[in-house]
Order: sequence, then C-alpha cells, then structure tokens
Amino acid sequence: MLSYLENPREIEAKVSQTYALLKELCQVDDFPAISYNARRALGVIWQVANHLEIQFEQIYDD
Repeated sequence: MLSYLENPREIEAKVSQTYALLKELCQVDDFPAISYNARRALGVIWQVANHLEIQFEQIYDD
C-alpha cells in the first residue's frame, strides 16, 4: 500500500508521471473520446499536483 507519509517522493513522482501522460493524451486529434476524457482526468490530477505543489499551470480548454 502506498503511503504519502512514508514515501512522499514516490507519490509525487507517480502524480507527475500521470499528469505528463494525461497532457500527452489530450493532444490526440483523431480520437475525440481519448482527448476529451484525458482532459477531464487531467483536471482531477491537476488538483492533486497543485495541492502537492508539484506542478502549477493554468489549464485552458482550447
């Protein structure tokens, strides 16, 4: 079981990786369901990353 208190760097690394992956998936142009759902998930992960002060950027829906 993962624990932030026991290993915060591991959790932060996983959040950062997930954030980066979702940002990439948002760029898929030939399969709208992927990019749409990736944007929705990115909003959730952004909240986690922002709370952990890992990543801060304003996300805009283009």
